Amino acid sequence: MLPTVGACALIGTGLGVGLCGIVGELAAMAGYPIRMMWFTPLLGAVTVLMVSMVTAALSARSLLKLQPVIVFARR
Repeated sequence: MLPTVGACALIGTGLGVGLCGIVGELAAMAGYPIRMMWFTPLLGAVTVLMVSMVTAALSARSLLKLQPVIVFARR
């Protein structure tokens, strides 16, 4: 589960940074001053990955506490 969460977080981060880069280039072509420091995408990616992992672990906690009999019982 956690590798899937990490992959989704990194894909989402890549899409976000790519979109930010495209908008930044368009803004620079329009004459607006914009600058992205080298550590901004790195720090953002690490933060998104950490938040995604903690969220996945918290949501899986309640699922792991369930008894299999409750899940697979016919009602």
